[in-house]
Amino acid sequence: TPYSVSVRETRSVRSELNLQHSLDKLVVGLKNRWAQMNSVSSEFRSLLLAMDLLGEHCIKRPMNCLGDTADADYQISETASVDQDEILAVAGTLGTVTGNATYTSLAVNRIPELIGVSNLTDKDLKGTASDLFPGSQDSEKLYLVYFARDCGNMKHCHPITEAMVPHGDQLKFIQRNYVVPGTTRGPAPEGLVNPKMIVLKKTH
Repeated sequence: TPYSVSVRETRSVRSELNLQHSLDKLVVGLKNRWAQMNSVSSEFRSLLLAMDLLGEHCIKRPMNCLGDTADADYQISETASVDQDEILAVAGTLGTVTGNATYTSLAVNRIPELIGVSNLTDKDLKGTASDLFPGSQDSEKLYLVYFARDCGNMKHCHPITEAMVPHGDQLKFIQRNYVVPGTTRGPAPEGLVNPKMIVLKKTH
């Protein structure tokens, strides 16, 4: 006798869309500080808006669901490299502060295998935008972190060693916001602001 079909709790979200301007301002401030106004920036994509990740739907097709969970939202970056002295900055909203997550993860994934090699939590991300965004009431709701082969003395920078991502391989970032407080589901992506990745050049 088959089990009855589960009734899923509807995803909810506390809209972050009013923070889009603050995030854009943070990215401009970052480029200005580095005197690299022409540096390339790209927006993460919501996987939930691009793919159907419900397990029972995948089984019927069939397909590989990749991340069949309803307890998180998934946002993925463009592919990038750190082999030519690039410094990758990631700026975004912090779901644990905006009310859209009980736990936030920003993971580094080795490409092409899509293997997670490093992870920052909301505790690592909290407060990292305050240096560039002092005095702003939105600074606590944002984060700004860096990734590079050699971080030197750079604040809020996390090294990508060749043991993690070998020379010649690339990487992607995936942000996950887990479980909106008071619910059993991850947030609805329509009300979230996608993070941004900015490719900077190391200055000597």
